[in-house]
Amino acid sequence: MKLITYPINPKNPAALIPVLLGLFWANKIEGCELIVFRDIHEIPKKIPGFDVETWIKGKYDPKFILTTHNSVNPVVLSFSRTIRISRIEGKWLRCPCGKVEIFSENNIKLFGYNKIKMIDEYNKCVACGEVVSILEGVGLIAECSLNNEAIKSILFPSIITKEIQSWLSKLPETPIMLTRSRDTGYKIKWESQEYYLDPTIYNLYVTWDYCQKHKDSYIVSGRDTVLFYSMCRLLFGFDVNHIFLPKINIENWNLFVNLNFEEAVLLLISSLNWKNNQAIVSFSDLQFIRRNLLLLVDKMEKLSINDVPEISKINRNFLNLRQ
Repeated sequence: MKLITYPINPKNPAALIPVLLGLFWANKIEGCELIVFRDIHEIPKKIPGFDVETWIKGKYDPKFILTTHNSVNPVVLSFSRTIRISRIEGKWLRCPCGKVEIFSENNIKLFGYNKIKMIDEYNKCVACGEVVSILEGVGLIAECSLNNEAIKSILFPSIITKEIQSWLSKLPETPIMLTRSRDTGYKIKWESQEYYLDPTIYNLYVTWDYCQKHKDSYIVSGRDTVLFYSMCRLLFGFDVNHIFLPKINIENWNLFVNLNFEEAVLLLISSLNWKNNQAIVSFSDLQFIRRNLLLLVDKMEKLSINDVPEISKINRNFLNLRQ
């Protein structure tokens, strides 16, 4: 069995969440390994100088390696036979740096301005701080057909299935943008012309393609990737196994990255409730964890997991030493 992450930004400490829990689970499932893909667009976030690989090597496993996909330009994508790709020209929402690039009013109506993370309340791009304007643009879009086939892969927790089915019914109503006007580092050729492929589409494709070739694989990511899962199912025409973590909020990253490996993992476990979409790491648990660290580490070492559904027993109750 393989646990896999979507390509992470190693400069973002939030990437530690799926990596730390993935490492912990991989050590508890016999014959399991964790594969962490690296996003080539390494943008520093939150903590200057932070790096996931350096953190893991210094605190846990000196042999830890982030795997980088070998990018072939132009990138060759394999879409579902029901996908219709077309070149469009028209009005786009775009900022000067190109991070915000949205085509068609349908996309805005579907997601809403308040859900477009790159646009702030002042209609400015959160990356460059400039106003988002309506401009003329050219690009490739994919139009999907409704897919009512039952999901055959394993999704954990299973309650996530209804949310995915809801998105699967909405997404065919709006085109999916495949390309960007800015240089993304990836190219795609269509009808003898080259375009810059959206880096998110690339990251999703290479991860799903790997999973299709390794049927025993499970992607590990946050609950906010439910939309991506639904989109990939429509675009690529197959299912993959997936573990959806709650959206774990950590308010003090400076404190978190200064914990040792065991403290960090236990603090994440203390926040887990698989029935909720969101979880908050409470640093008030840190005192209990440190006071009982030897007992908790011993409990971690004795734990075994036979299959993915047994991950459900890794939750806040794990810190109960009376069990």
